[in-house]
This record gives sequence, structure tokens and C-alpha cells, in this order.
Amino acid sequence: IGTWLMWIDADAVIMDPTRRLEDLVDDSVDFVIAEDRSSSPINTGVFFLRNCRAALDLVRRAYAKVQYLRHPLWEQPAIAEAMSECSGLRTRIVSRRLFNSFFDEYEPGDFVVHFAGCSHELKLAGVNIIVDSIRRGKRPSTARQRKTRIVS
Repeated sequence: IGTWLMWIDADAVIMDPTRRLEDLVDDSVDFVIAEDRSSSPINTGVFFLRNCRAALDLVRRAYAKVQYLRHPLWEQPAIAEAMSECSGLRTRIVSRRLFNSFFDEYEPGDFVVHFAGCSHELKLAGVNIIVDSIRRGKRPSTARQRKTRIVS
């Protein structure tokens, strides 16, 4: 397998550090990204990008789309639009549960939990619960258990 870059947002946490990144990518694609549940077809909170010309072209095109600088979905529409412009880019859009589970859908065993769309306070509370669980040597809870503890 070639050289890959993994992007992970500051509001996403790796929950299963035993998962091998090599198992999430392969030589048949250049860009692996998860679906979103909003109006955007993709969620850019976690993705994998191969070190190749096609992927570099994607990044350059997305970076040049300054009209999205103040967009509520940040870089997502820029990358989605750039994807449609890159004819040589081999893309795989996967289920979020593969490596980008949202806070309210996370289950033990998922690779990453992503607090996308949450308030800053909820993001911080969620990360603190995860860190505290790890310090106590316990497995972090399911989405339903976490939501109850944060809200109450």
C-alpha cells in the first residue's frame, strides 16, 4: 500500500487504537471518505488521502474554492465540488460507522467518534467523558448512555 494521509478533525477521537489504518484503505482508491447525513454527500471530519497526483489535485481545487470560507459546512462543499471536477480521482464513499461515527450513533468497537454538529460545550463534555473512562480503565459507553450523562 502506498503512502496515505489520515485527516481527523479536532472534535473527533480515535476510540479503537488497535484498528490498523491499512485495513481501511487499499490500492484501488485515492480518497476514502464517509457519507454525511446533512445536505452534503460527504463528511470531512475523518478521511484518507493517498499521496498521488489525483489527490493533490483534489486538495488544490478544494483550497481554491474561497466562496465556501464562511459556509456553515466549512470545507465539505468545497471538497465535494472538487471531487466532481477531478476526473482521475478514484474515490470511495463509505458508511460513517467504518471510521467516522457521529456522537449519537457511536457503539463500542467503532474506530472513531466524531462530535460533528455539537455545541462546543457538548464536544468538550463528550471528550472529557471518554478521557475519564479511559483513565479508569473502562470501555467508553454507547451513544445512548453518553447522551444521558451529558444531558443530565
